[in-house]
Amino acid sequence: ILTLDGSLDTAVVGQSVTILLNEYLDISRGDMLVDAQRPATLQKTVKADLCWLSEDALDVRRKYWLKHTTRQVAARVTAIDTILDINTQQRRPADSLKLNDI
Repeated sequence: ILTLDGSLDTAVVGQSVTILLNEYLDISRGDMLVDAQRPATLQKTVKADLCWLSEDALDVRRKYWLKHTTRQVAARVTAIDTILDINTQQRRPADSLKLNDI
């Protein structure tokens, strides 16, 4: 694992790294590398923090495109738990999202 600051044994979320492999694999941006002993599993649901960037409010009755790496799937938001107040860093109950809500 290489960075601008040198080699690393591990990388963490948020780091920009280059990974050198000891064998040739046809992989590119957007592909996922996982531990063979702990493979990734397919999920039908996810819980996420979301920053809403549309001028139209989020509609829980509608499907949206969800992009993960370089792939996208049709998805639906089933519930909105809270909104984050960026000034106080406090969460408050909510049932909708509008432009720039988190």
